[in-house]
Amino acid sequence: MWKLESSKVRPLSRALAETFMKMEPAPNDRELSERRIRVYRQAVAEGMFRPCTWAQAFCEETGITYRANGKHTSKLFAELESIPPDMYVTVETYTCPTLSDVARLYGTFDASISSRNASDINRSFAATVPELAKLPRRTIDATAAGIQLYRSGGVMATAQQVRPTVRAEHLLTEAPFVLWVASIVTDTNKFRHLSRAGVIAAMFANYKKSQKDAYVFWTAVRDETGTSPHNPDRVLAKWLSMTSVHSSYGGELPRSRRAEAREFFVKSLHAWNAWRRNAPLKQLNYKSETKIPAVV
Repeated sequence: MWKLESSKVRPLSRALAETFMKMEPAPNDRELSERRIRVYRQAVAEGMFRPCTWAQAFCEETGITYRANGKHTSKLFAELESIPPDMYVTVETYTCPTLSDVARLYGTFDASISSRNASDINRSFAATVPELAKLPRRTIDATAAGIQLYRSGGVMATAQQVRPTVRAEHLLTEAPFVLWVASIVTDTNKFRHLSRAGVIAAMFANYKKSQKDAYVFWTAVRDETGTSPHNPDRVLAKWLSMTSVHSSYGGELPRSRRAEAREFFVKSLHAWNAWRRNAPLKQLNYKSETKIPAVV
């Protein structure tokens, strides 16, 4: 679908940055995020900016050269007052037969980022907010993933579908919620069962409905303070403590006690709804085709 014509490491200059900044964007290019540029600017100031890759693709169908990667960083260095010495960038040049091929090429960038690198990206974004910079890595990662799970309607998106930088940006737009989660999950080891994307997604839905009630409910789940075993918060607390995340299977728990992120999300919402209605709950039911329940 495309051919790599060349890949060269070049000194990073303002002229080169301006060329890429002004280049025609690839189809479906995401909107520019000033927050992301601020994160990168801080990394440069702290000497923590890693060399980046800028990519351009000549489309045989349209006769136009498109920018396939480098939107934010090229703008950063085009507008930076002074580019630090010894800064380099890898410039990749491709040929694509059709405009659809350009779009597909664009979609490959950042797609191979590992979970470890995604976590590093989360930390970089969180570091721009002093209050978030102090939080445990597990809280930061789980909250970023949970907000994305909520926004995607319970679908756990891959790096190909949602770039790690897009997910990390939720930490900035929803900073008060991140701090709220940290006030509940005060010990990420002791309350590991709450530091899961599906649980955080439900917390976010509850928080948006009623911050006051959400705090009461989730601290009750955390501390198992319900007066009856059939209290929704107690039922949920027991299930969470006995269930592991399916993708992290290591043989410690029987298969029936593992669940996907979506199941954690749905069951947590069912428990919340029962709690808000002051209705007893004997068990939490779930099927893969179960719709995400409306939050009451």
